[in-house]
Amino acid sequence: MSKRNGDKSRFGRLRKQKLLLRKRSLELRKALEKHWQAAEAQATLKQA
Repeated sequence: MSKRNGDKSRFGRLRKQKLLLRKRSLELRKALEKHWQAAEAQATLKQA
């Protein structure tokens, strides 16, 4: 590792990992929200 380059490769890798983690958690939240909405719709149909 040179003095000029520093830890660019390590920090770049960490940045990419953080971005992917954010993206995956967002997708998971959207999927869960869709699942809960479907479950609530079925529950209201059963009650009616």
